[in-house]
Amino acid sequence: MRALILILILACAFGVAAVWQQQRTQEMRMERALAMELAAGSVAMTPSGLLGEGEAVVVIGGPARAPSANTPQEAPPATPKKGAPGDSAPPGGTAPQTPAPLGDFMLEVSPGQSLSQIAHQRYGHAPQELVSKLSLYNGLENADMLRSGMRLKLPTLERLGVVLKQ
Repeated sequence: MRALILILILACAFGVAAVWQQQRTQEMRMERALAMELAAGSVAMTPSGLLGEGEAVVVIGGPARAPSANTPQEAPPATPKKGAPGDSAPPGGTAPQTPAPLGDFMLEVSPGQSLSQIAHQRYGHAPQELVSKLSLYNGLENADMLRSGMRLKLPTLERLGVVLKQ
């Protein structure tokens, strides 16, 4: 009788182990497939989740926080000096401020990033003309010279002289 109970307990344990192994194997296959899609560039991992090709996320009114090393940083706009020549402040009021031209975004390259991926993230498109002008703007002989840890300047399309076709 004890032997029969022991055999039943072992059979149940093996059954549970087989089900666990099958589930774990399926999870590993799904992770591998996702990693292959990420490497191929057909999907992108964002803080909002996975995005397929041609999809985008717009965040309106996010919380204020310090930028990380991987996010583009905009140069602070220049503040006009008070009492500068040509300052025409009305008496008892302040002069209307014209927006200062934006500076280049600065981005530190992360491992595995390419210049075309960065261009696609920043500008929404990455034609060869844009990638080559970005490499020249940053003093690179070609786009393949990009290395992890480099700091890139990402100017406006107008400053690069690129017009993207919609």
